[in-house]
Amino acid sequence: MDIDWTLHLIVFISTLIATLIGIYLAFYLNGLNHKKLERIRARRLLVLLKDEIKENWDLLKELEKELKIKDFVPFYPLRFDVWNGVTSNLILFLENRNMINNISQFYFEIKHIERKLNGILNFTPLREEFANSLRDHIPLVLKGERGKSPQTIISEIECLIKRL
Repeated sequence: MDIDWTLHLIVFISTLIATLIGIYLAFYLNGLNHKKLERIRARRLLVLLKDEIKENWDLLKELEKELKIKDFVPFYPLRFDVWNGVTSNLILFLENRNMINNISQFYFEIKHIERKLNGILNFTPLREEFANSLRDHIPLVLKGERGKSPQTIISEIECLIKRL
């Protein structure tokens, strides 16, 4: 019985090539799926961040109105939950460093405002000084004179969400 080694070699090589192509396709498709999942995750995080910024913006506008009442002692719990949770992930998703800086600046300002609110609640003798400081500070943040305005940041995030 004569064995046709050429035929066996051809079958072996074709099986090897088919296996290598299959492995390559599996890795390629897995990479595509991973990128798609990352975009979905980035979109979700950006929507949550946009909503939190909008909520804080609305609270600042309300606070600005109510600070005009002389003896009003405001307490507004500004939100930082999403920001605190996504800060490290945001750097990975956003290639636009200016946007990261603008969002960081906004959160810096509202944390500063929150410290002043806490000062009103905790330091009764200095309550009026803290209130006056807030009366001056909040309009600057809302108008974008301390970084970009919340409205501009929200618009930029919405554009980025659409591109993802």
